[in-house]
Amino acid sequence: MGSIPRQDAFRFFSGWLLILPALNWFLRKIMKTKYKYIEFFEWTGMDGEKYWRCQNRRGKYLLANVAYHKKWKEWEFLPQPNMGFTIECINDIADFLRQLNEIKA
Repeated sequence: MGSIPRQDAFRFFSGWLLILPALNWFLRKIMKTKYKYIEFFEWTGMDGEKYWRCQNRRGKYLLANVAYHKKWKEWEFLPQPNMGFTIECINDIADFLRQLNEIKA
């Protein structure tokens, strides 16, 4: 079996690179953002950076932000001061971060 010519391989992968931004947008639209007690909203800061806000579902109080850490190349959870979370909420937060990190990778 012969190898794929370099030009054909480049054409194949460059076609996928054009699709990736649309795929990233689509995956963000279908990811789970509402959980039993908390929900996440995509937000754009004053500096133009996108991040997510974590709020409780009942009172809509801000509990935390989720921001992309460029040095670590992954999303991180930044809770507000004096916030406490149950194990169920922590599992939901971990699930949400896992989704974001899979999309960003």
